[in-house]
Amino acid sequence: RWNDVPLTNQQSILQARDKELERFALMLESHTQVKDAPEIDIADTRAMELNINFAPITESSFGGATLDGGKVCVASASLTIQDTTLYVKDEPYKVMFALADSNGGLVHIHTNNDKSTAYDGKKTFTVTAQDLQFDLPVLALGDYTLVAYVATADGIRASQYVAVTDVAISNFPLELQNVSLSATKDGNGATVVSYQYLTEFTLQLTTEKLNYKQFAEQVYQLVFKYGTPAEVIEVQMDGAFVTLTGNETVASGTYRVGYKVENGANTVEGYVYIQYTSK
Repeated sequence: RWNDVPLTNQQSILQARDKELERFALMLESHTQVKDAPEIDIADTRAMELNINFAPITESSFGGATLDGGKVCVASASLTIQDTTLYVKDEPYKVMFALADSNGGLVHIHTNNDKSTAYDGKKTFTVTAQDLQFDLPVLALGDYTLVAYVATADGIRASQYVAVTDVAISNFPLELQNVSLSATKDGNGATVVSYQYLTEFTLQLTTEKLNYKQFAEQVYQLVFKYGTPAEVIEVQMDGAFVTLTGNETVASGTYRVGYKVENGANTVEGYVYIQYTSK
């Protein structure tokens, strides 16, 4: 016997040979796929996630979903999958949310969702959630789509993602730190959140009495959280901003310093205003 074919005549030999050639072709195809596959650093979680074939979501629904001034509320959510090959019977799964960039990369959003659905072992599996609330994070410049996906109980992604639809949007645009946040719906009803750096924004600073050097160090440390500060610090006097020389007495008032943010090929420049109070 060869390849489960009894070798009784020439025709059976040819049949067994054809099976061998078919098996060899499959082996060669598998070898080529592995050989030509791109190398992925297992420590690069973004690359790993982009190259994993997750189970698709075949049905989804979102009830009572609102986006109000940066806070998302979802009264009910339901995600259904039919490819349950890697799902473990009786293990809990839950609905999670993220912001997807234009390349498909996800920024996962922390959601206080302690409710899960145990997989019952059937071909079709639906995960539900109720009364979810979370805040949108402050991200880099760009457009992001609000999406949902199925995850394990400890937050490991276990499905493809789908856009969150039927969201009522209100109280936008919104300023978060040095970022302007706006939200709209695309032609398919998905919620798209856009981040733009502000060219001007105000920060508060309150300290004990400081000399100029101490004050400048405090200002630079504060501005460094948002971008690269310029060396020159100005103070508002009689409606105009005047450059400090370093010899002035630092008093309560309004100051400003230039700042720069580099985001890939884009550079945003502007001013940070410091509302300073000296105790």
